[in-house]
Amino acid sequence: MGGAPLYGVTNAFVNLCGGGFGANNFVWIPAAVEKGQGDQLREAFRSLVDPEVELSERVEGFRSSLYEIEEASKAAGGFKPDWNLIRISLAFTAALLGAYDPSRYTFYHQGKLKKSYEEFVSPWPKAQGGELSVHICDFIRRVATALEHQGVPIRDLIDAQSFVYLRAWAAEQDSGDEEETDVAAAATAPTLHLVAKWSLRYGADTAASHREVADAHGEVWWGVVGSAERKKLSDENFVRIKSQLEQGTETNVYLAGPPDEPVFQTGLSDISEDRPSDTELIPSYYPSSLHHSLWLKLRDFHELSHVELMQSLEPSAAPGRTLTLTNQTNPLLVRTRTSPRVWWVNQGESFRRAREGGYLWAPILDKADRGKDHWDALQYAREGDVVLSYADGQVRAVSRVTRTAYSATRPDPEADRDWSNDGRRVEVEYRDLETRLPVSAIPEGRRREEGGPFDRDGGVKQGYFFPLSDAFVNVIRGLSPELGALLPASEEIVTPVVVGTRYEEPDFQTIADAVLEQGMALTRRTIRCYHLSLKSRGF
Repeated sequence: MGGAPLYGVTNAFVNLCGGGFGANNFVWIPAAVEKGQGDQLREAFRSLVDPEVELSERVEGFRSSLYEIEEASKAAGGFKPDWNLIRISLAFTAALLGAYDPSRYTFYHQGKLKKSYEEFVSPWPKAQGGELSVHICDFIRRVATALEHQGVPIRDLIDAQSFVYLRAWAAEQDSGDEEETDVAAAATAPTLHLVAKWSLRYGADTAASHREVADAHGEVWWGVVGSAERKKLSDENFVRIKSQLEQGTETNVYLAGPPDEPVFQTGLSDISEDRPSDTELIPSYYPSSLHHSLWLKLRDFHELSHVELMQSLEPSAAPGRTLTLTNQTNPLLVRTRTSPRVWWVNQGESFRRAREGGYLWAPILDKADRGKDHWDALQYAREGDVVLSYADGQVRAVSRVTRTAYSATRPDPEADRDWSNDGRRVEVEYRDLETRLPVSAIPEGRRREEGGPFDRDGGVKQGYFFPLSDAFVNVIRGLSPELGALLPASEEIVTPVVVGTRYEEPDFQTIADAVLEQGMALTRRTIRCYHLSLKSRGF
């Protein structure tokens, strides 16, 4: 089917059925096992799915290991006369990962993805090997998130990639609307902003020295430290931010240092990957020994608190979650959070007391004077945010924040003595659910993918307060009509079909007739195959 002219339909069908990746990638493996290479093969496959190793390293390591095993097998007589040494394809490697965990990984084929990628994003990336695998998985994950926001009942990244294949085919049939679609997409896309992080090792007055230059000249260049070989922003995001500036869209850069230092909100005037020529706008302390791979021209410094930053922004790739300022990514791509967030609170025995008192409470430090991220998160909740109360294996209540966090001692002096007495309290209005939602009703794969309140196996962590991504909230929305009615509407969610509306599935003959009436040059056999694949996937 790979050579069939029906680009979107056949490729989506191949994708749903496991992908067509060529026998030459694996016919030599049984012979290698016979020649004593079984242990090495098992270790190579085991390493490919090891979550403790970066995906790009896994992909490259797997392909290199299999090539070495091929060489050893051939030397031992494990190759037939017409067999040649090959480097395992990226497509075959991606197929293994996608089959292992389709909630995290997807299949890959440049010829089948390129058209859709360039329609949705930008020219095909120049990355190769493992780096390209990471890039493609990120792209398909963003597609999956967008589909979930629209209420499409996709199950995993393979479903999302099948949508991409079909979208490319549909675009071919309706190319006359391309310009109008691009304009509409640009108009509705959320504005990207950046968080630029700085460290004390480059100077305690980093932000202040830039502000001095901006006060004197109106603007200042901020350099992001990096390597000459690796860009700090992808080409598509760089172009997108450039386009925002050219269109006059207000774009901000937030300068964030250590937690006890103030944050500065600044306006972005320009962005460059090359060192600027107007050196008077670059602070004089910049060490010549460091390479700066991204330059941001800033203006209008306004001081914010760390809490204000965390309340107002969210990762552009994971709407609903809070920022993680401790990771190595710099700068962070962010967007402004306008709609209420949804949070998950693990209450256990404290549920009854907190419900009766109308509050949430977490200590600031434990007995060893250490803080916890899931305690600190309480101060990032805003008025109007929604909280799901989990206790005894179920989501038992939904509450709405009526007062943001303030300092308060432990509500019940006799309970929770393992905690310190000083803490933060949030006032909320509780509403019990008539039909509680068991955590087991939430698909395990979605729990594992979400992280946050869930561990790597999908179980509930022993933490307290966690933000939920909009994509995960939409999963919950579809599981409980009662709960869904109490959740805030996201700006990116289309109103779903009214719960209770009965859908009568047409028979195959009706489907085939409807498809052919649209003028599509499909055989009934192709329609039947794709129909069966959709039904088997639950897409």
